[in-house]
Amino acid sequence: MSRFDLYPLRNGNCLALALKFDSKSVIKDIIEKLKMEVIGLNLRVEGDMMVEKLDKNIPVHELPPSSKFESIAQMTEWATSQFLPDISKELATLASNDDTVIININHAVCDGKYIAGIADHLFDKPKKTNGNFFPITFEEEFAEEIKERKKKSPTFF
Repeated sequence: MSRFDLYPLRNGNCLALALKFDSKSVIKDIIEKLKMEVIGLNLRVEGDMMVEKLDKNIPVHELPPSSKFESIAQMTEWATSQFLPDISKELATLASNDDTVIININHAVCDGKYIAGIADHLFDKPKKTNGNFFPITFEEEFAEEIKERKKKSPTFF
């Protein structure tokens, strides 16, 4: 892991996405798609390495009925406090009831764009990931920019 991965991992910094559906029949398919495609559900931390989970049984925590909450925001707050990922087992958790799915993902493998992408592609045909769950590090993603920046000293005012 890079130093940028360590901070969100150690402090439990997570992002959550709550999805409430009019049609209860889609819940099972949505859960299966998320299990297959969401990086955090398929990785865990071992020492200072992110490793693929060998146990492909991804638990789905049970949410109380939506009627028990005043709002989806309140339900999401409850779920994220109850089902915080244990990084030695997973980097994300799933919870659902008969009309809502909530996913809670560690910020080391998820940002706002990623979580928006989950929502945007929710009803796309499911994709097999072929075990390619590993994110690239900040240093790898921005290697060219970092190399270019090092050529010129910063200007101090």
